[in-house]
Amino acid sequence: MFKDFSQRVLATYEFIKASLSFVDENGSQLARLKQQANNYVAKQKDFIIRWELDESRVDTIPFMGYEAEILDSKITGGKRLFYNRNRPFTKNIPFWKHYKPALTVTAPEFYYIPQAWRHAVKRLQLNGVAMQQFKNDTVIEVEAYYITSYKSSVNWSSNGHHLNQNVEVRKEVQQVQFSEGDYIVPMNQPTNQFVVEVLEPQSGDSYFAWNFFDSILQRKEYFSSYVFEDYAQQMLDTDPQLKAEFEYKQKTDKEFAANPYAQLSYLYERSPYAEKGYRRYPIFRSIN
Repeated sequence: MFKDFSQRVLATYEFIKASLSFVDENGSQLARLKQQANNYVAKQKDFIIRWELDESRVDTIPFMGYEAEILDSKITGGKRLFYNRNRPFTKNIPFWKHYKPALTVTAPEFYYIPQAWRHAVKRLQLNGVAMQQFKNDTVIEVEAYYITSYKSSVNWSSNGHHLNQNVEVRKEVQQVQFSEGDYIVPMNQPTNQFVVEVLEPQSGDSYFAWNFFDSILQRKEYFSSYVFEDYAQQMLDTDPQLKAEFEYKQKTDKEFAANPYAQLSYLYERSPYAEKGYRRYPIFRSIN
């Protein structure tokens, strides 16, 4: 930010020139290594989709800067930050550069994408992901994700998207109807890493993280307490396991026990009337 425009252009030019020179001198080796990497990723099964800082490993590096001063602002009357370029310094500071895996997933043999989610499909195609399409309407047993919790940065956006973070999911095996024209993504290609990063909802840069699928987070169906109460009682009377789980939650969760609507909602979610698509992630995984 302290460089003038001509210096920025010159730095960019020198970087491009050095890069081209390196590629010219090492082109054959780079092409061979790229092919090896493609072959490896096409066969890779396990992918790290979330990392965390390894605070146990710290280095020390020299840092060159200018002393910071807090001055009176001539514009606002408040305070402003000022770096005094007449007071340079160099000091050693801690530097954390190591990360460790926080979440690893095993890729399925196939991902299945309903064609309605065209924005996700288009971006996969633009990134060279090979796909096939169902030729007929088909019912398949698949693994489905349900979004159990997340934190949304709705007050902050970037290029028209906000970020969904701290995503947690549960898995459920289901029979799902796919239509002619829906997409099949085989996981045997050099783009496997990219596919996993964008289609696994817990990945930090997934399409779910960047709110491409926010509509699944909106409930479309509800229940009326006075109507559902009698049916809820029937559920408890005819399902001993559900009754035991419900009563255990009442005893162990004081907030739940004090909230009648939460208790009825708990039973509604386990009834045949619950909205099956609510919070169900629309990209499905084959059962390997």
